[in-house]
Amino acid sequence: MRIALQAAKAGFKAGLSDEAVCRQAKEEAGFAGTMRTHLVEMLDALELHRYLGIGSSGDLFQDHHELLHTTSLLRFPVFVAGNNYNGTHPSLRTNPFLNRTALSSLQDELSLMNQPLIIPLGKNVEQVLQQLAADGGLDARDCLWGFPHPSGANGHRHKQFASHQESMRSKIRALTGQ
Repeated sequence: MRIALQAAKAGFKAGLSDEAVCRQAKEEAGFAGTMRTHLVEMLDALELHRYLGIGSSGDLFQDHHELLHTTSLLRFPVFVAGNNYNGTHPSLRTNPFLNRTALSSLQDELSLMNQPLIIPLGKNVEQVLQQLAADGGLDARDCLWGFPHPSGANGHRHKQFASHQESMRSKIRALTGQ
């Protein structure tokens, strides 16, 4: 949020249009910092960049940002007992308000895309996407199941990634027809 606000402030100061300011803030803040580093490392290990015809998955955050659409299940800040919501307590799937909000926002964004490769970052996001797929709201074949959340706080990400790496790589090959 801080990075997005700083980017927006700089964009307004530079005289950019509202649309350009929003685009710049989204591009700069999307999975910024070590989370982006971990994400790029995992995507490169899956060879996603090869199938997209770019040098590295890191280029998705630079020169090829038009190939990437980042989003969150909850697009707005959520606080629980005065703290940033961590995605687990309360459970996104069992809390009616959070679940309804996540599904609605996600359906809106998915309607804008044509045959996306959806990479749910972490088990909580994956559970919501599986619910949406079971309800017919998305094609489960478009999802890269088993991808861990790239946060440094996720101490199991290496093990989880390794256990799903080959199936995810195969899915990418199949979706790209290579």
